Amino acid sequence: MQERGGVTTYDQFLGEVQHHAQLANQGEAQQATRAVLTALGERITSGETSDLAAQLPEGLRAPLLSGERSENYTVDRFVERVAELEGVDPDRAAFHCRAVFQVLRGAVSAGEIDQLLAQLPERFDRLITSGTEGDLRLDS
Repeated sequence: MQERGGVTTYDQFLGEVQHHAQLANQGEAQQATRAVLTALGERITSGETSDLAAQLPEGLRAPLLSGERSENYTVDRFVERVAELEGVDPDRAAFHCRAVFQVLRGAVSAGEIDQLLAQLPERFDRLITSGTEGDLRLDS
């Protein structure tokens, strides 16, 4: 993965997600990434989805832009939504969220991450910034 804000390819992004999420193959990484980006696109404003999508490789833009902004998810509901979209349990979905956000933080500018965090309740901060090392409790 290149430096923060550096251009990355679709395959590099998925490869990083596969590695950080400890997934068996790129197909699983694609499924996790699409679920997280789709749920994120449903949660943030259309202007922010467009700004974020502009910094991502082509293959990652569609999931982010495909959904309609449907509700102001809490972080718990966000993880549940990812679990529904991905077809995994919420604990696994939360770990996949952490992996996708870890890679996303390296793929887009710091300013874009700041704008993303500004649109979400404070409890999202830990999910987005924690990375995949160690345990994470979202309910504390």
